[in-house]
Amino acid sequence: MTASRFLIAIILTLGTGFTALPAEAQSAARLPRVGYLGNTPLAGPDPFADGLRALGWIHGRNVIIERRFTEGNIERAPQLAAELVGLAVDVIVAAAPPNVRAVQRATSSIPVVMFAVSDPVGMGFVESLARPGGNITGVTSAIPEGFMAKSLQLIKETIPSTARVGVLVNAANPLNYATASARELAAAAQTLNIELHSLELRSADDIETTMNAGSLRGLDAVFVIGDPLTYRHRKRIHEIAVLHKVPTFVGPPEYVEGLALVAYGPSLYDASRQAAVYVDKILKGAKAADLPVEQPREYRLVVNLRAAKTLGLSIPPSLVIRADDVIQ
Repeated sequence: MTASRFLIAIILTLGTGFTALPAEAQSAARLPRVGYLGNTPLAGPDPFADGLRALGWIHGRNVIIERRFTEGNIERAPQLAAELVGLAVDVIVAAAPPNVRAVQRATSSIPVVMFAVSDPVGMGFVESLARPGGNITGVTSAIPEGFMAKSLQLIKETIPSTARVGVLVNAANPLNYATASARELAAAAQTLNIELHSLELRSADDIETTMNAGSLRGLDAVFVIGDPLTYRHRKRIHEIAVLHKVPTFVGPPEYVEGLALVAYGPSLYDASRQAAVYVDKILKGAKAADLPVEQPREYRLVVNLRAAKTLGLSIPPSLVIRADDVIQ
């Protein structure tokens, strides 16, 4: 655009109080920015970017995605949340309760899309699922009543002789699933005649000491509670368990990492793509307060026959038939 054409454009728009910019400058200046605060990048394809792309949003072309990851260290969340707020992003996507809490404390005005959050109402992120009320909405991984009990039942069904189960949990995260479902777990264990043993982590440095031969001796299985720390180090956790011939059971199928025996839970990939739908609506003018929080679309059952062979276990055929995915 020549200087004279630019001057004419300014003159023509003075009456409306709006100053036109050259098309190329306008598009660059007004690219919406999306902040993303996660735990660690999901292995394989990027479901969030794929979800946005399916809706017409392409990073670098008509949207900018600013990513930050705690890498399993939830203490970094407040600093990273503040960085995103400082970038004046248009919307922030936050995965897992510690990250949502950090963003909630960092801003009350920027729209926030959460996912991988078990109890957004109880945690004070939204007023209700139907009417969030504030600047936060998104996808809950709220485990329905009886889900944790079903997880223990699944362990018992897979290995009928199960009597002692270790529950591996990040004790440094007060928003973990095991704490939220402690009563349900205890009641289910009593009904199934299972003795639960707490295996607590507080950092990655605790993995070897917590999951040593002594603590795993006599356990029939380890139930790994989903968390930024256990997801980040899922491979190492499964490796140690397999080394001691103890099968691991997990929630989201993305935790399998080729070594866990059975997974049952909502998919993190699916939730991430659902989050992209919310971002699309907000960038087009919707308010977070008006967008109801959604439940997971589906729960997936993954059976790992490869791990079963390594552990010398036989998976009941009825379980294999019901599985959504079977790892051979």
